Amino acid sequence: MLPKPYADSIALGEEAISIKTYFPQLITALLQTPAYAYGAIVSSPSPAVRRNADALVQVRQARKMVLTRSENPVRLDTVIDESALFPPSGATPDVMRDQLRGLLDLSKRDNVTIRVMPLGAPAHPGLTSNMTVMDFRPPWPPVVLIDHLRGGVFLEDPEDVETFAMAYDAVADAALDVDASREMIKNYLEGKTRD
Repeated sequence: MLPKPYADSIALGEEAISIKTYFPQLITALLQTPAYAYGAIVSSPSPAVRRNADALVQVRQARKMVLTRSENPVRLDTVIDESALFPPSGATPDVMRDQLRGLLDLSKRDNVTIRVMPLGAPAHPGLTSNMTVMDFRPPWPPVVLIDHLRGGVFLEDPEDVETFAMAYDAVADAALDVDASREMIKNYLEGKTRD
């Protein structure tokens, strides 16, 4: 059985018309390949999560269908830290190559926007929190999800949602544009990282 915050975020993601997300040092779950997702999941301090890693990878992969479904695919706008383009500790080079290829493939979709936050970016509101802002068709109001080690917290108060929506916009503004981001991902894929 999935933890309630995770099950709730899946259900909301299926109904959302747009999702804006930023996770420092991690590629957002909706863009993770199976091997990358497995590595992220088994890094959990929870023995129960680690025991169920294979099933959780399957759930995570199934969630991605909201981006590729034929009717009303979700609009995803995400910012990825440049540091997340490096292979995670213990990951094989193949895992990261596949993940970077996956990012480039999904970035070709009209409903997916991927920006990279360069290592030398100025201070921005994402330095203090991950964030996922979900918008829905009326009459449903937007919500914010903040993930943490024990699950997540949903914020629905309009003032909270507005604060995080503005914070996400500031994070996106501090990141590279879409073309420069794609070029940086290609460079990492080809082993051309910055000195």
